[in-house]
Amino acid sequence: MFNKHTVSGISTNPEFSIEAIKSNSGAVINPGDSFSYKFNIPLSARGGTTLPDTETVWVVVRDESVAFYLQYPPVTIRSGHWVATGIYPREGIKRIVFSRVGLKGNAFFQSKFQRNEWGKFNTMPSDVWELAFVELE
Repeated sequence: MFNKHTVSGISTNPEFSIEAIKSNSGAVINPGDSFSYKFNIPLSARGGTTLPDTETVWVVVRDESVAFYLQYPPVTIRSGHWVATGIYPREGIKRIVFSRVGLKGNAFFQSKFQRNEWGKFNTMPSDVWELAFVELE
């Protein structure tokens, strides 16, 4: 099954910049580009950051009803660069969100992962902050 999306925008944040979003074939997806997403074959993203390697960043996707879905694994940060894998923009997804988390947020996301809870959730812990996003149509 395929879902078609168009990248309608990418946020700009010097603290956490999105330099590339890639399809499963390795093709770079730019603003204005459309792509088809096949279930269980994730997108990846990379960029630059001023965050220290010790910061924790997770990816969540948001649907049209403003519900969130956790993506796994968390973002890897190394020496001013970051990489995210395991991004699944299924049908109805409108935003890919890169979120910096504190202790409560990380425990919340780790718990969801450990319990294999991939369904939607409607509220974020208080120590989750949006760093960057990709808008989809």
